[in-house]
Amino acid sequence: MKIKYFLQDSRYHASGNIIKAIATIAKAAHFTRMRISVAYATTGGCKQLSTMLQSMTGWENLRKEWLVGIDYGITDADALLSLANLPNSSVRIPDATYLLSHQLRPLRSFHPKTYIFDQNNDSISNVPFGIVITSGNLTTNGLNAGVEHATALLYGSKHPSLSDLLRQLRWWDTIWADANPINRAIITRYKKLRPKRAKYDGETILSKPFNTLGAQEVVTETGIRWAHARYFWIHAPKELYKNRGKSNPGNQLDMTRGTRVFFGLTPQTVPPNTSLGQVVVKFDKKRRVECHLRFGNNSMDKIDLPTPGIDGPISYDDTFIRFEKITPTFFKIKLATTSDISQWRRQSRAQGLCYSMKVGKREYGFYS
Repeated sequence: MKIKYFLQDSRYHASGNIIKAIATIAKAAHFTRMRISVAYATTGGCKQLSTMLQSMTGWENLRKEWLVGIDYGITDADALLSLANLPNSSVRIPDATYLLSHQLRPLRSFHPKTYIFDQNNDSISNVPFGIVITSGNLTTNGLNAGVEHATALLYGSKHPSLSDLLRQLRWWDTIWADANPINRAIITRYKKLRPKRAKYDGETILSKPFNTLGAQEVVTETGIRWAHARYFWIHAPKELYKNRGKSNPGNQLDMTRGTRVFFGLTPQTVPPNTSLGQVVVKFDKKRRVECHLRFGNNSMDKIDLPTPGIDGPISYDDTFIRFEKITPTFFKIKLATTSDISQWRRQSRAQGLCYSMKVGKREYGFYS
């Protein structure tokens, strides 16, 4: 028997550890059945988990059972449908009949977060057997960024504790039998009852942009880490585009596509020349200014920096620029000294967030 503990807290550079815990068990052996029970599920969380699980041995034939709560209307209806559409997959809702008759207010809260991988039988010979018990829900935030923990157990052969564990897990058979299989009528009623703007929808301000089934410019695991970083630094080109005239230094900074998520903007794929939004930026002791971001015709994210010589430095050309996130929409920028550059590189490398652009080889990185 192997036991591993996973802690997730983006403040301490530990993002994406719950999805990592599940992947560690799911890919450790050849399983024939997967049983997952969660209190809440969102479209983004389901997309990320199912994408990861598709690399399991025998994915198409793997029996998939999902118990997903709809208490208070937090779970996305589309998340339930996406799970049901997976191959050899069944989705059931505990207490669905009661909840749909009582405005989604539960008589008893359904709150487990358990991931079980086994051989589709309940005997002591049910090995290999794996289980992940976690505090994180099947949401982008729960899998990547929330302060969560998980314990992962893998049994490769018979073990005294497995027998007791299997007896405890007979709970699953009882609740599975009592739960309601989803169908069109249940989904339709649920959508009507679900608040259009729930007080809590399973995601935070920073993880919510990733709660989508659409194409993204940056994969969720990486994007979540970028979005939760406190600092983002980048080496500016030797000469920024002369958008202010040939005699004036430019202020349009090209960045890797997807970098926008650091500024709290959408990771979704958009057409060239799409406006992404605005953030407030302050350089040194100058005034705060609104800076516009867009996805350019050159397929790069762009930000209009504070005007050189007015609200910004004399020039940004060939400098290392660091953005510090003060609030989700307010950032301070600093131009690096030689010692700063070494320190920023070191911090980013230690957290696995140091990069180089394919075109131009300009360096950039994130850290907290």
